[in-house]
Amino acid sequence: MAKGDLVHEDDPSKKGGFSLPDVDFSALLEALLEQRYSFPLTAKGWSMLPSIRDGDVITISSVTDPEIAVGTPVVFRWPRTKMLFVHRILAKSQDRYLMKGDRVFKSDGFIPRKSILGVVTRVERHGKKVAWGLGGERHLLTFLSRTRILYFLFETWKIIPASIRSFLRRRLVFGKVLERILKR
Repeated sequence: MAKGDLVHEDDPSKKGGFSLPDVDFSALLEALLEQRYSFPLTAKGWSMLPSIRDGDVITISSVTDPEIAVGTPVVFRWPRTKMLFVHRILAKSQDRYLMKGDRVFKSDGFIPRKSILGVVTRVERHGKKVAWGLGGERHLLTFLSRTRILYFLFETWKIIPASIRSFLRRRLVFGKVLERILKR
């Protein structure tokens, strides 16, 4: 799928590009998802590392289940500013979801269900599908994100001198595993 292609979820033969100037993007995205179109977007920012990197192409699809599973990365509209974010669901309480980026320290707080526009169903990096973070490992990422362990791993890895990081990568299995996770 090329960037900008819309693909109808019920009929993949219905696809094409579009050009709609002066339209509120979040309203456009919401309208497309209500019509069951999947929509590829280029991710901006690093808050969802290691699952989603800046520049990855993510496919947003409409929410088909009334309940969205904990651990699912979603696109939501921040209620106060109406800005769009892609973060992971950490918990659910009634009709509200606790959101947080994997790479950040603080959660976004509880977001009402009506603010969730769609779910991330695919991640592509350099034209190749990235499965990390969307399958069963999303539960591990949810735990590491909720407990802030993932944040501290990133921050600690950044401050370790390059020579020590290189030694850890070569000598320790943990260093190799951590490097793979952080590079994904």
